[in-house]
Amino acid sequence: MQVLQAERISHDYGVRPLFEGLELVLEEGEKVGLVGPNGCGKSTLLRFLAGLEAPLEGTVTYIRKVKAAYLAQEPSFRPGASIYGALEDGLAALVELREEYEEATAQLKRKLDRARRAELTALAQRLDDRLTALNAWDLRPRIESLATRLRLPDPETLLDNQSGGTLKRVALGQALLSEPELLFLDEPTNHLDTETITWLENWLRNYRGTLVLVTHDRYFLEAVAGRMCEIALGKIRGYPGNYSAFLEAKAREWEQLQRADEKRAKILSREIEWLRRGARARSTKQKARIERIGKLSQVKAAKKDKPVQLLFDPEKRTGHTILKAHRLHKSFDGRPVIRDFSLELLGGERIGIIGPNGCGKTTLIRMLVGLLEPDSGYVHPGVNTRIAYFDQTREQLDPGATIWDSVAPGGDHVLVSSQRLHKKAFLESFLFPAAIQRFKVGLLSGGERNRLLLARLMLAGANVLVLDEPTNDLDLPTLAVLEEQLRKFKGSLVLVTHDRYFLDRVAEEIYAFGPDGGIRQYPGNYSYFLECREEESRKRKEAEDEAEKLLAPEEKPRPAGALHYLEKKELGLIEGRIQDAEDKLQKARAELEDSALASDAAALGGLYKEVRELEQKIERLYARWQELERKRDEERG
Repeated sequence: MQVLQAERISHDYGVRPLFEGLELVLEEGEKVGLVGPNGCGKSTLLRFLAGLEAPLEGTVTYIRKVKAAYLAQEPSFRPGASIYGALEDGLAALVELREEYEEATAQLKRKLDRARRAELTALAQRLDDRLTALNAWDLRPRIESLATRLRLPDPETLLDNQSGGTLKRVALGQALLSEPELLFLDEPTNHLDTETITWLENWLRNYRGTLVLVTHDRYFLEAVAGRMCEIALGKIRGYPGNYSAFLEAKAREWEQLQRADEKRAKILSREIEWLRRGARARSTKQKARIERIGKLSQVKAAKKDKPVQLLFDPEKRTGHTILKAHRLHKSFDGRPVIRDFSLELLGGERIGIIGPNGCGKTTLIRMLVGLLEPDSGYVHPGVNTRIAYFDQTREQLDPGATIWDSVAPGGDHVLVSSQRLHKKAFLESFLFPAAIQRFKVGLLSGGERNRLLLARLMLAGANVLVLDEPTNDLDLPTLAVLEEQLRKFKGSLVLVTHDRYFLDRVAEEIYAFGPDGGIRQYPGNYSYFLECREEESRKRKEAEDEAEKLLAPEEKPRPAGALHYLEKKELGLIEGRIQDAEDKLQKARAELEDSALASDAAALGGLYKEVRELEQKIERLYARWQELERKRDEERG
């Protein structure tokens, strides 16, 4: 069953066209991965589908009324909001329902005519039933449970000055708490640690609603998406299956296009030879043949999209030791973040740093590049060491500056691998055409801004690259180029990323943060790190099991289904507990019939709640009684 239709969507930003007659249909329960080059309009389309913005032309129609939720690429919150308050905003519909109930009961305290009082009493009862059905009387357990799963700080913590990972997890929790039937996620894995990403993957696999997802995380797409949709040249095309199925389909398409080009080239060669032999265009048949030759010669051969041209070429060679960090310590507000960390970075080493959100990964690399002083210890660069730093917050870019000025202020030329190159050509190599090179940086998508930062990084001529979440928002082709160039880079690399595929391809050594601020070194890539952790976990479990066997007293086996001593005692008392609860329920129901309470809204509300709780308690007691009776019957045989 269809849940959404986007028809004839056309949109542009001045000279920058995005969509032209785009069509998309979403089916109930499907999970769609949306891909395409940076700047093609993925995030814009997601906002159109979520109803947050409207296209210049075309319509987005919800086939039936559904609850939708949207996760922004860069979430924002109310000023001064706490984590709990922001998460509660995800339950706004339930909060509103509870406020309606409180308003209705408050009005019942006033002096009202009989008809109005009856109307409000009926409304309060309906709202009470609805709140009970939705389990919405106390929202705190629900909020705190999800906060624990997302490993968020204290719910009363204010969101001001929180890390990007914390803000993203709060926004994610806000979206999931609303229990949407239609979920739109824009780069949900940005800033998340690997444990949270794995949890989210599992949650989305079990999600029964409809999902539209924009992400650069290939492992995530592979695990979650059931249909891929690619935006190209203002249109959208769907491919059944996950990300690997999409890649296979694209490879087949490219092979078919190449075969068609080869066939066309052979026909054209044969026809041109016929013309050279002196064909005369006298007959209708000959004229048609000559016209066909003209049309064939105008058909352009298939071309793959032009990739970003990246080249990280160190200008200076370094000594054996590139950078030395000795016994670094760092605390914030008395809380240790980095404890006794030492590192000797050698030429050509490729280090990946991983750990949960807020553990101190960015703090560590800011100390390594000299932007943050350690509380104790020191960082010494080696001889001729030149460091280039990629900042995940993009603070190095001025939104008010133009692309032209941002890549290299002053002059019309840049120096690339000792060669002088015009800025126009250099920017075009990073897929910024001349028509937009004077645009403000603030108009660029997140992926385009990251691409601009990579262009600046390439001009640095650094022999040490320190990259903090460089894959955020980049399109998949650019990621592939970045991976390949980093693998070829002759200098040293320090990398923080949540992208597990990227880490597998690029890092040759892993430094993992522990819960106490300690950092442990593992040789090999991310996959090997996971194998090491699984082995450590297995050995720890075996040791714990062995310790339990040594400490546990010997127990005689108890027959299956036999009652414990406490269960026998409980069975002897449960009938009396049921009778007591039923007496209280009868009394509460009698009080509800008392006309003297009709004008006491507070008392009525309390009685309704008491009746509901007693009914639930009696139901639980009867279920427990039946279970105990069954076990006793099994014991007797």
